[in-house]
Amino acid sequence: MKIALKVKRKNEKKWLRLKGVVAVGIGRIEDKPGIIVSVENDAWLSQNKIPSIIDNVPIKVQTTGRIEAL
Repeated sequence: MKIALKVKRKNEKKWLRLKGVVAVGIGRIEDKPGIIVSVENDAWLSQNKIPSIIDNVPIKVQTTGRIEAL
């Protein structure tokens, strides 16, 4: 978990600056700690590249739509 957190902290500002990225968090990916990058729509996936793994930490990009605080 510590390595996943380190990778997240190193990259999250850069990823959040990408148009369409709405959140970056830690979660479980295939039973391993990983990073989940949430994006607004599926079109974003074909236009942008985020690696699927960094420093042996898996990264998953998922479409969540826009996230708003209530």
